[in-house]
Amino acid sequence: MNPKVRTLQQSVSVDHWNSGQTSLFLKSSQLLRVIPFSVLLWFVAAIFIQSVKGIGIFGGTNGVLTFLVLIPVSWISVLAIRWVGGLQKGQTISGVTVGLATATFLDAVALTWTPGLYGGEPQHVLFGGASILWGVGLFLLSAYILEMNDFRRG
Repeated sequence: MNPKVRTLQQSVSVDHWNSGQTSLFLKSSQLLRVIPFSVLLWFVAAIFIQSVKGIGIFGGTNGVLTFLVLIPVSWISVLAIRWVGGLQKGQTISGVTVGLATATFLDAVALTWTPGLYGGEPQHVLFGGASILWGVGLFLLSAYILEMNDFRRG
């Protein structure tokens, strides 16, 4: 069997989780760092979306540029989540998932009861929401790539 596949299988086995080695699940101390940091990232993104209302950075050609800028921003944010959360090899996807779940809950509440947080105008909120979804995809892809690179390095 390919040693890389065996390593991946070992990392997801229950025996591995109980062996005292790094778990795919986050410890309480890691959750207590990842969740508040995710709230901070969410808040910064929401305020950014609100503050650029009227500038026209969403939609059309400017939207393409915004999507391109979000690629390195998302990558750096995932690295920051790893650092702040003290995430070990095998925990990046879990940490980013917890962070995205936190942000998604906050987005749902804000879009439902305080859409003015995102600028208020339906077209701006729509394009801002599209950028949020793009960022979510980039966060997940970044976490996957980082995790895959960790496993390839052994």
